[in-house]
This record gives sequence, structure tokens and C-alpha cells, in this order.
Amino acid sequence: MPDEPQAVTIRVQLSRSDLYRALVRTAFRKLWFLGVLIVAFMFVTLIASAEPRKYSDLIYGVLAAILFGACLFLGIPYIRTRAALRNPSLRGLSQYTFSAGGVLTERVHASGRIGWALVKGVSESTEHIFLWMPEGNFHLIPKGQVAAADLAALKSILRTCVKGKVALRP
Repeated sequence: MPDEPQAVTIRVQLSRSDLYRALVRTAFRKLWFLGVLIVAFMFVTLIASAEPRKYSDLIYGVLAAILFGACLFLGIPYIRTRAALRNPSLRGLSQYTFSAGGVLTERVHASGRIGWALVKGVSESTEHIFLWMPEGNFHLIPKGQVAAADLAALKSILRTCVKGKVALRP
């Protein structure tokens, strides 16, 4: 086909910070409403403690909310990052080949093909491109490790081939 995008191959290696930042972002993306509830709880606690003798209760309530939020949005992604990096395939170099037929992945101890029907969406942050898979799983492409021309070609393929939500910057 003449309008079929050219295949692009990229090689990336995930660092601990790449994976941690991505997991923090997904935690906020999935659980944003809990963050709103924590802030609302703290606000209600401040309003409810108008009497000075209740300030000790206020401090404990606010500290509990902050601790819960820190564990939820920072602690759990840290634990998930440590667990994921025990997998030797994630510690090594990953090669992705994007084409009209799908995504070929090759890692140190694994390889596979992902059809475009399995990719539920694509989003982009300042540092990463996320390929969203079923059940909240994702493939992560650190943009800093991809040449500008390859990044432009990758975005073109993703816009053309992904049938789900595509949120990429121009």
C-alpha cells in the first residue's frame, strides 16, 4: 500500500527512574479520585476543628491523610518498580519495531508480537510514550532515548494504526 507508514525500530533501556515515574503517573491516572478525597478529608477536618482543644485531633487526622496519600501515590509505585526490575528482561535493552502489522518486541530473554487490536490507546508525557494495553498494562518508551526522526515516524505510525484513544503531541 502506498500510504502505509514505514516501519521504525527503536532501542531503549528502562531505568529505575523511568519506570517509577511512569508508575506514579499511572497511579494518579487511575486513582485521582482518592487524591481528591484525601484533600477533601483534610479540608473537612480543618473546618470541623474550630475549637482550639481539638487541634491535636486535627493534626492526627491530617497526618493520617498525608501518610495514606504518600503510601498510595509514592510507596506502592516504588514497591512495584522494585518488583518489576527483578525481571531480567526489563533490565536489559528492549527493541521495538513498529509497523502497520503491529509491534514486534525483542528483549534479552523474550520476544513477541503485539497486534494493533490489542493496543487500547497511546498517550504521551514530557518524558515517555505509553502504549496502553488491556487491564492497565503498558509498554513504556522513554522519549529521551529515541532520535527525533524516529520519534516523529513512531508518532505517525501510532496515529495511523492505533484504533483507540491517541493523545500525542504534534
